[in-house]
Amino acid sequence: AFQADNNIWQMNGDAPVTTMGERVLDYHQYLLEGRLFLVKAGPAAAADQLLAVVRQKPGFSDIFLAPIADPGQRQFFNLGSCPLYCDVAGLAWLPDGSGFVFSRFEKWIGAGEIESKSVIYRYTFADQLMTPLYEIANQAIGRLDISPDGSQIIYEQSGLFDETTGNYWLEPLLSCPCQLWIMNSDG
Repeated sequence: AFQADNNIWQMNGDAPVTTMGERVLDYHQYLLEGRLFLVKAGPAAAADQLLAVVRQKPGFSDIFLAPIADPGQRQFFNLGSCPLYCDVAGLAWLPDGSGFVFSRFEKWIGAGEIESKSVIYRYTFADQLMTPLYEIANQAIGRLDISPDGSQIIYEQSGLFDETTGNYWLEPLLSCPCQLWIMNSDG
């Protein structure tokens, strides 16, 4: 299927409205990969880095870290096995740049039927550990962010994802109405 350009661009925060910016990653060089879904520039402690989610196909996502100056030097993270379906829907840096938090919708076959849950994980670079902070069955957690002091996480939650959008680059989006929830970042 045809997919429109999907690259990473950078510009100053005070740039005029008509500014095009500078492309820092041309994703055409990765023809056999999925689509960039989320891109997050690093906080002050990691200002020269970016995190991105690549959606290989619906139900399978990867996260990579790359230097902004050379985003082709990507380092993908091991996010564990995925039995049936695992889609990253939200991503945010830890304020100190030591890792990130992300939300993932997961499906598997259990007791003869498909079961699902959403999980918020913390990944730390130093020990390469992925720690579940919160999970909820049969619900969808979407985009999220973390407070500047790192003490709380805000996230959106809904009963399901919007399956009416056929546009691959828009998914996964929550079906609204949805709710915003706040939790302590220690779970």
